[in-house]
Amino acid sequence: QRLNLAENRIGNTGAEALGASEWLTELRELTLYGNEIDDVGATALANSSNFRNLRRLNLGHNDITAQGAEALRRASSLQHLEMLKV
Repeated sequence: QRLNLAENRIGNTGAEALGASEWLTELRELTLYGNEIDDVGATALANSSNFRNLRRLNLGHNDITAQGAEALRRASSLQHLEMLKV
């Protein structure tokens, strides 16, 4: 129920692929620390309906601005988050 992809340089393409993956619907913790993700990737994660069970999301040390952080904060699919690090 945990996936740690810290410092793997997945970028926005990787974030979009994760958001599209139906294999991650039971995921509780996702660490994407230091992956060159910006607002595009953050928005892809926010728009995904596959993270409804996610409790912890670590996006620290990426290139996400206030716009991407706001998209994550408002995402209805991320409503159960207990920790969001941007």
